[in-house]
Amino acid sequence: MDKKSVGIVGFGNLGKHLYEFINESPNLRVAFVWNRTASVFDSSLKVPKDLILHHLEDIVLRLPDIIVEVAHPNITHKYGELFLKNADTMLGSPTALADPILKAKLLAACKMHGLYIPSGAFWGGEDIRKMADSNTLKGLTVTMTKHPTAVAAHNLGFDKVRGRLIADPGLLDWHEVRVDVIGPLQEDGNHFSVETIRRNPAKPGAVYWLCNICVISVIS
Repeated sequence: MDKKSVGIVGFGNLGKHLYEFINESPNLRVAFVWNRTASVFDSSLKVPKDLILHHLEDIVLRLPDIIVEVAHPNITHKYGELFLKNADTMLGSPTALADPILKAKLLAACKMHGLYIPSGAFWGGEDIRKMADSNTLKGLTVTMTKHPTAVAAHNLGFDKVRGRLIADPGLLDWHEVRVDVIGPLQEDGNHFSVETIRRNPAKPGAVYWLCNICVISVIS
């Protein structure tokens, strides 16, 4: 069976992890890797020059089975439609979909290929989704506490979800994600609520992703 080819857009911590994972997989191969600053390839994992893509417009020459974006929401804004016209696409920066105009364009481009949204590394996410499906989800707050060097882009803010970014100089070895879920209000003024706290090991400026526990949902 032929190996599935994967194009990697973005070569930060997650992109490098994907590159190593794909190279070790018997069923996958790397079609190309791209990064905004090509100098990262000079000292990273000895990536063969023939795999380095210098211009994303050239993906039409590589014909990957799937493109995985792990760069920045702006990449999806600029190239998302092009990706979907040429391959299945997975968005590692799903906050791009907070733009309803872009979301509509991407859905319209899903005629020949699928758009995949990873939702892993979010404890309780499936339970929250079930509450939303049954219309019992009445409040949701996501709080992320990190070292200041990890706070690079304030791009949270989906409708009806409160997003907090906290810069804490004391977080030198880990970052924290706190999720507060609120259910429907009862007649006596009480309501169902759940709070989960996850602490991940992470150096300042880096986020550790648990790719192997990702739950994938498909937009078609």
